[in-house]
Amino acid sequence: MSTEIKDKDVPARAAKMDEQAEEAPEEAGPGETAAEAPHFSLRISPDQVSVLLDCPDPLANLDTILDRIMKEFEELHLPQFPDRDLTREIIESAATPGGHLVRHAVIVGQSPTPPQPGRLAWSRDFFVAGWAVDGDDCMDFWEPLERRAVSAGEVVCRVLPPEPGVPGLNVYGKEISVPTLKAAKLRAGKHTIETQAEDGVRVITAECDGRLRHAKDTVQVDDIYVIKGDVSLETGNIHHKGAVTIHGDVRSGAVIETDGDVAVRGLVEASTIHCGGDLVVGGGIVGDGEGEVIAGGGVEALYISETRVRAGGDVVVKNEIAHADIECRGKVRACKGRIAGGRTLGLKGIRVAEAGAGGSTTTLLVAGFDPDLEPALLEHRTKLVRLDEARKALVEALAKHGELPPEKAKALAHLRTELQDKLANIDESHEEVLADMTALKEAAGREVLEEIAIYEEIWSGTTVQLCKWSMYVRASVHKPRLVGRNRKNLKLLPMGEGNTPED
Repeated sequence: MSTEIKDKDVPARAAKMDEQAEEAPEEAGPGETAAEAPHFSLRISPDQVSVLLDCPDPLANLDTILDRIMKEFEELHLPQFPDRDLTREIIESAATPGGHLVRHAVIVGQSPTPPQPGRLAWSRDFFVAGWAVDGDDCMDFWEPLERRAVSAGEVVCRVLPPEPGVPGLNVYGKEISVPTLKAAKLRAGKHTIETQAEDGVRVITAECDGRLRHAKDTVQVDDIYVIKGDVSLETGNIHHKGAVTIHGDVRSGAVIETDGDVAVRGLVEASTIHCGGDLVVGGGIVGDGEGEVIAGGGVEALYISETRVRAGGDVVVKNEIAHADIECRGKVRACKGRIAGGRTLGLKGIRVAEAGAGGSTTTLLVAGFDPDLEPALLEHRTKLVRLDEARKALVEALAKHGELPPEKAKALAHLRTELQDKLANIDESHEEVLADMTALKEAAGREVLEEIAIYEEIWSGTTVQLCKWSMYVRASVHKPRLVGRNRKNLKLLPMGEGNTPED
């Protein structure tokens, strides 16, 4: 046995073994006074790791109790047990006058240490169930808690090997075996890679941006997330690292966020779509004044209505753009369609068959104007103002120190040098900001194209703008026209040889 019978720490270890016993009443512990004295009992615990004693107030008649205990030891056929003197010490250290012993371990073996099974240690809660809670503590059924989007090189799971247990020893001196547990099952599937760490841990890493999937003991990353139906409450909002293909519609209220392209076979209702690539919609985009599309690439749809669109590439529409707010850093192309109502800005120009509409609809077409340039220049101008204020304060400080008496000038020479260094740094920063502003203007000038081409007709009430100069069209023209600029004046020029855009 692992327990030394002469070990006087037996009572402490016996208290620990109390938790493993399954038989004995819970009314009183070792040395406690029970309402009713227990019957004398010396027995082996069900796990055979300890010998448990129940007896009424042993200190009242200790010699008689010891006689009975020694006799019971022999009847249990224990290969080893404490002698009478050590048993006396065990009883005296555990009992209190007038108290009874209940489930007290007088002999303790060694409990086995159970093995730990192999397990999957996911790097975060990819597959957590449930929904997010909004600001009013209500369930947001559009927003599932699961977040399966992963990035290339991200460790998604560590497969920890099982930890072996340690056999125990029962009161008969026999080993208590422990089972051998199997390793956790997980195989690296598509777009994942497995490596082996020095401690035997298997590490599974994503090879590309995408959506994590775990099924049939296999983990893989889908670079294209395919939704075979609609994006609705059934799917919840979509958060993905790669491309998304939607076979149905995007229902009103949905949110799609992805770093890749988004392809929608159906239509897009009033929803929010943020994608790092192109958005291609087989049907239309109908925002009802609440929808928003922000695409790093281009946007293509059958029509766009009452939606805010921001695109890094071209916006291409087959039929109509109606009452939308559109900005793109490429061209707006509706060469066989119409732009009616709202504001449409194409950094590299606009080409449309029909501009404006009859009635009171107000339509604004803007080309060759960078909406991001002015905010960026304003930020730089603010920096210049702060630098000028700091420079003025330093100059005043230097002038003040110049009037100090000679006996203090030496003590403040170091401070004066620091102020002059800061002044030089401010001047250098000032030049850098001016250079950045010049670079921004030059880059904007290279990207913009002052071109608005109307292939069929332009209605009265339409405003056209090239760069920062605009013109209100008072009379409809039912012929192809090209908006031209002569300095600050805009004109509708007939299309002809030499001034017709190439499609």
